[in-house]
Amino acid sequence: MQDNNQNDQSQGIAGLGSPPKIDEPPIQNSHQDQSFKPSALNLNPVTPTASAPNSSSLKEIKKNALHELRPLVDQLELTPEEKFKTLIMIIQASDDPSLITKAYEASKQIDDKKEKAQALLDIVNEVNYFSQIDSAEESE
Repeated sequence: MQDNNQNDQSQGIAGLGSPPKIDEPPIQNSHQDQSFKPSALNLNPVTPTASAPNSSSLKEIKKNALHELRPLVDQLELTPEEKFKTLIMIIQASDDPSLITKAYEASKQIDDKKEKAQALLDIVNEVNYFSQIDSAEESE
């Protein structure tokens, strides 16, 4: 029996013999390459070619984006919840109360009672916020 096992092993898997050898070029890595020098690596962070915008230019970009977004909100295919959240975001980002009526109308279209209640609370909070600003301006 042992002779059969040794015979099977010498012939390879299922008696097919050993697999043919494939001539492959040796794999070279950079550690074997004599021209590789770790000191040649650039370990300094990449400096961007364009400078980052400062806060006043970021505010200007935000103002322009909000101005361009306002008329497009009605053209977006949004659920009532998404439309409401988008309008509230624009209201809060721009401190512009002129969209509160539109946000209120969107909140009335929300079917989920919990979401609708939260939306209505957000409307009340925004109205309170703008009422406080108006009161503060009147007292000055």
